[in-house]
Amino acid sequence: MGDLTARDELTTVFYHRWNRFRNLLRCIWQRKRLWYTVAAMPDRTVIRYRSAGGVVIDDHGRVLLIERHIDDRHEVRLPKGHVDPGETVEGAALREVCEETGYCDLELVADLGWRMVAFDLNAAHVIREEHFFLMALASQRWQTPEFADDKEALFSNRWSPDVNAAEAALTFEAEKDAVRRAKTAYEKDFDT
Repeated sequence: MGDLTARDELTTVFYHRWNRFRNLLRCIWQRKRLWYTVAAMPDRTVIRYRSAGGVVIDDHGRVLLIERHIDDRHEVRLPKGHVDPGETVEGAALREVCEETGYCDLELVADLGWRMVAFDLNAAHVIREEHFFLMALASQRWQTPEFADDKEALFSNRWSPDVNAAEAALTFEAEKDAVRRAKTAYEKDFDT
């Protein structure tokens, strides 16, 4: 076989990228985990993981958020974190909300589904599957949060008066979407 021409090389690169894209679409369509089919980006590290968290609503309809000031940014978030190996998303969601907020007496009310989020962080490209649950606060019992690191320890609890105010306060669109889904589930389950 002779050397590949520039056109042959371009065709080969296009073919492989097309197949990756087609597999990505098939993955999304079938709701499979994205990290099994996305090829590594040659110019930077790709970090893939699953996270789980909760939209926690108390008896008064208030929503539990967390907020922090970091690197000249103000973030308002939903409590969530990594799903550990062998852990269920439900278990991870309950654990993470407890660790990050100190509220551990929680009840799962509804599965709010998942959403893929992709973003660049420093020199890496992050692909994260975020799975949220609507949770009810079963009691006001509180304990000191168990933060995993110094950046996580910058978070403090913030109670939003209702789901609409929570949606408006959140920093990231994926979490606003989770609150919109929680609002629908909350209204259905609690007839408010």
